[in-house]
Amino acid sequence: MIQPADPRTRRNAAILVLVFTFLGTVAYFATDRFVTDLKELAWADPGLAVEQAGMAIKLLAFTLGIFLASFSAWLFHFSLRSARAGCFPPPGTRLIKERTTLTGEPARARARMGYVLAAVIATAAVVLPTYLWHTIDLLTRP
Repeated sequence: MIQPADPRTRRNAAILVLVFTFLGTVAYFATDRFVTDLKELAWADPGLAVEQAGMAIKLLAFTLGIFLASFSAWLFHFSLRSARAGCFPPPGTRLIKERTTLTGEPARARARMGYVLAAVIATAAVVLPTYLWHTIDLLTRP
């Protein structure tokens, strides 16, 4: 069985790509400005510059953890829906591109693969920010 694409979802995905492109550009220029200001501060007060750089990296680590945990939760839920329905993609999924629906054991295998990937990403959501946070604490310790 072929599940058709949803044109509205395709349009929304294109808009989302444009929004993330814009946000990435803004983040690039904001980071560039922050680094320039940090370099100037390093000449005046090196201790404060190190402290501010450490806080910025900790904020990025926390944000990374939130994004990874959110994606992991979504992937787990998607896999759960697929396993319960016995088909992949599960019913009600709006697709960008039409695709053949898997049923039975191949669909359950995809769901199990989704569970494993969600667990790996959830682990990374905890380990990576914790590691970065600890490393910054070690580097900024007086």
